[in-house]
Amino acid sequence: QSNVVSEKVLASERLILPDGTTLEELLEGYYQTVSVTGRDLLGNNVKITEIDGFDGGVITSVNLPVREITVRFRVRGYNPQLHNIFYTTMTSAIHQLLDTEKEIKFADEPYYYEAILGDVEQPDEGELNTFGKFTFICADPRKFLDVPGTVEGQILSVDQSLMEPYFQSELKSVSFTGGGSSSYELINNATGEKIVFRNNVLEGVDVLIDLKNQRVLVGGVDLTASYITWNSDLETIGKNIENGFTLTGTHTNLKGTFRGVAL
Repeated sequence: QSNVVSEKVLASERLILPDGTTLEELLEGYYQTVSVTGRDLLGNNVKITEIDGFDGGVITSVNLPVREITVRFRVRGYNPQLHNIFYTTMTSAIHQLLDTEKEIKFADEPYYYEAILGDVEQPDEGELNTFGKFTFICADPRKFLDVPGTVEGQILSVDQSLMEPYFQSELKSVSFTGGGSSSYELINNATGEKIVFRNNVLEGVDVLIDLKNQRVLVGGVDLTASYITWNSDLETIGKNIENGFTLTGTHTNLKGTFRGVAL
């Protein structure tokens, strides 16, 4: 027992899983984050083609590389009796990230990342004080921060001063409760782009327009194909947030989430 951490240790860089838990809390006294790497500012991948007879070259493509975030952790009091309990708990916690990208955060910064679990290096079995690490892959290497929108009547907008620190900003999602109308349209007031509903939303039914995942949930069910017109601008409507958005039709509980994008 002398090797077990005797007090709750919450590292400043601790990983916050999609469900809001941390491994420090789930494995209290045994698990401790040592370091997190891969969250620094990213440079561009620049492809240049040289042309005979010309100085320098021509830039043919510019893109950000995939981001890899590696969490190195320490296990204390590790022993054969702990092995099964430790891995059952850890596997149960991080299985959320095995099959699809989810939002993860770290306690020392406000941003979140969209990541999936990559490589795992297990601690040495039988060692009382050992280390391991796991790596998260972010196909989209950007960082994000959610900002709640403000509502005035049918208009949804965001305080532009809150978005100034970010090199990009966008509308992430819109939610409302239907009022029995059949004429719902979400309109971008700057560009005129629209999402047009072709079916009635019954009174009291909750609707989520999830722009990040390009889907519409009605009563918690994905009804994108049947509820909006084929030419709705689901993919692009949220890119320009300058003048806000209008939601037509009878509704209540209108809410919106915007997000800032950083590198």
